[in-house]
Amino acid sequence: MNAALSKYLKDRGETQSEFARRGGWRAATVSAWMNGTIPEPENMIRVEGLTKGAVPMSSWFDAAPQKAAS
Repeated sequence: MNAALSKYLKDRGETQSEFARRGGWRAATVSAWMNGTIPEPENMIRVEGLTKGAVPMSSWFDAAPQKAAS
């Protein structure tokens, strides 16, 4: 799980589906990220931008183990 993304969503009162919609992703994609799948680098960059740095690229590597996927 990405703790930074989880905290960001909780602090904003935003659901995974709402965040997915804002970012142009499928809800299932964001759900997979929340369950340990590591997004592709371009999506990490988009998440960092969308969250104005609250979820930095490095946050995807802070917790282990994680599954690599798109």
